[in-house]
Amino acid sequence: MTIGKLRQIAMMAVGAALATVPLAAAGQASPEPSSGTVSSAATLVQLLKLDGVLDTMFRQLTPMMTAQIMAALTQAPNAPAATKTIVANPAMRAKAAAIMSEEIMKSLRKRYPEIAAATARQYAATLSEADLQAAIAFYQTPTGQRMIAAQPRLQAALSEQGKIIGAAAGAEAVPAAILRIDALPTTAAPTTPAKQ
Repeated sequence: MTIGKLRQIAMMAVGAALATVPLAAAGQASPEPSSGTVSSAATLVQLLKLDGVLDTMFRQLTPMMTAQIMAALTQAPNAPAATKTIVANPAMRAKAAAIMSEEIMKSLRKRYPEIAAATARQYAATLSEADLQAAIAFYQTPTGQRMIAAQPRLQAALSEQGKIIGAAAGAEAVPAAILRIDALPTTAAPTTPAKQ
């Protein structure tokens, strides 16, 4: 496996994680927000201390990303021999995974300014200047500051609840899906591509 292929695998895993970054939903806003609105949105993003939220989120996603990359390394016939040997060795795999996780987090953190800028652009495109100013005013209050400080803790707790609920949903869905899949004919007529 070439370094380019490894980068592709890593980019897919990172891209999947970044797709979950909570950006404001696109709304019915003007396509080009004013420079004042963009500036206000940037101020709001700065107040929200996005780095802490992203650290919490990516610390939770990095083990999954690392596992995907490590699995790809162990199965790739063209992976560097030394890397494959180390990753395949149970005694060394944890150390290799720790290194991979550290490098993923380092790379993600370098991109926090890009995520903050994208978040600000979305806020500017979605919210009016008055809404942004109201949000800024709120987050500058003691209550707003407490909400910001609580976000990483809340996100971690909600993530744990999500894992529990997700495991229960999976335990219910997988047997039901297997029953439906097993009911499919074992041979099927070739499908024709849909016309565009």
